[in-house]
Amino acid sequence: MHLLADDLQESRLTGQRMLEQSRKVIPAFLERADKPERGGATVAYLANKRKKISEIIGQLPKSLRHPMALP
Repeated sequence: MHLLADDLQESRLTGQRMLEQSRKVIPAFLERADKPERGGATVAYLANKRKKISEIIGQLPKSLRHPMALP
């Protein structure tokens, strides 16, 4: 689900391929993975969370944006 919600197209494609291959081995376990109210909701939540965090970080002073920045 994290890969499917990633900003990078390559990550989303990798996540989709992993889901397809995993379904061949454990289909019952992944039955609800891409249903809108289950896995789809998780993907949307993760994508929205990442976007909101980026917006908040963008509002910080530049000196605080890097995790290793010193005051």
